[in-house]
Amino acid sequence: MQAGDAKHRAYDLTDTIEITVETPTDPVARFDNDGDGEIGITELGDAGRAFAEGEISITELGEVGTAFAS
Repeated sequence: MQAGDAKHRAYDLTDTIEITVETPTDPVARFDNDGDGEIGITELGDAGRAFAEGEISITELGEVGTAFAS
């Protein structure tokens, strides 16, 4: 069975496609969800949740908090 894309290229549905998603190493960049270069209250909340779940360190949370306060 085959499928195509927007440019009408055919792909065999048994082909393997590998996608890698890399999380930014800078915690401020990681939580700047809208990409505006600033940390808003929702993004700070996301960082707080990540800290509570053990995904980031207190130091990383502090960096996000500092970016929010500036």
